Amino acid sequence: MIYILRHKDIPVCVFDLDKEVVSASVNSNTADHLPLPLKRILHYPEEFVSENENGRIRLTESGCDLVDYWLNDRTIPAKRRNLDKYTRGKNTLTWMLENHACSLDDCYWIHSIDENLNWDQVKLYGYDQVDILTQESLAGKTKHYSGVNSTLGGELEKYWFCEKDDEGIKLLLCKRTTPMADILSIREVMANRIYESIGYENYCHYQLVYDREGQIVGCYCPAFTSEQMELITAYDLLEEYNYTQQINLYGLLVKLAAKYGLSVEQTKEYLDTQICVDYLITNRDRHQGNIGFLRNPDTLQIIMPAPVYDSGSSETLEFEYPIDIKNTRVNGLYFTEGECLDKVSDINRIDISRLPENSSIRELLDNSKVLSDQRKEFLITMYEKKVAYLRTLQR
Repeated sequence: MIYILRHKDIPVCVFDLDKEVVSASVNSNTADHLPLPLKRILHYPEEFVSENENGRIRLTESGCDLVDYWLNDRTIPAKRRNLDKYTRGKNTLTWMLENHACSLDDCYWIHSIDENLNWDQVKLYGYDQVDILTQESLAGKTKHYSGVNSTLGGELEKYWFCEKDDEGIKLLLCKRTTPMADILSIREVMANRIYESIGYENYCHYQLVYDREGQIVGCYCPAFTSEQMELITAYDLLEEYNYTQQINLYGLLVKLAAKYGLSVEQTKEYLDTQICVDYLITNRDRHQGNIGFLRNPDTLQIIMPAPVYDSGSSETLEFEYPIDIKNTRVNGLYFTEGECLDKVSDINRIDISRLPENSSIRELLDNSKVLSDQRKEFLITMYEKKVAYLRTLQR
């Protein structure tokens, strides 16, 4: 079947999808609006372009593979918990396309060539397709199949929902965990407390979700995207030039964000602060998809760094004990916590005197009903040692 990929109402790519993308072409007049990972086609035409004439850039097999990879990367992960309750037995790509690959993170969408649709007809930003939930109903949500969630990435179960109050309707995102992994949600709130203490305002404000037994089963935060401000990730910026496996990722992100209008100082402050707080709370999952920037979808210019999000770490890494305060393995821009710290351009961005006391961290950890006292003490000791280590770096 033939599909058209659009950015709002701008057609940017036409592709024929069977079990995979078998042919594809890009509109050369609107190619600037391609998703950043697909703009690699423009930078390396010798690899991805077979023909360029009459306003159409026809792609090679490698170019079709690139489109196919982007499509599949946009689906929810196959390892997502409760997957069948979302897709009702369909594969994730089919389910996404049935919902026009719409997202509340950006303004890209897809329709078959036979459908006569426009952006206003399919966009999710009116929130008509988003469930309105009360705080009491968050943990017991059973409507997993809503198509509004068909492009949400990440390991943890996630869904968009709306909250109604006297001021109107607010869009929020809930991340679900099992009670056994409640530390992932607690760590989000721990990051919030540190950002608030040091006076850094650009972070997602998370609140905990409890089930009827009083166990933590997730957290939620307000949306930070809109029809006028879409999310692009560090992965997107790097993938445009096939830089995701390079060594100097910190420097490349500063350079690439500047190319799209963000000042060098803004990017450095964002990365430095994020790296230091992740270090303090032992967030080991600051991969390229968990570093974001907000851009204007019409001008394609970056407006600001995204509020820091997803500080809860990874369920996979959570129960792999840290080695020490420098050499613990992370799924981040670099391989260890120490390597990440080494890249910070200004370690003095964190005012150590304003960091929360150990007792404040203990208070948050005591929300967990599954962490042993021994584990809590271990995490507090790690926090204390890391604060002390940062103090030595600032001398």
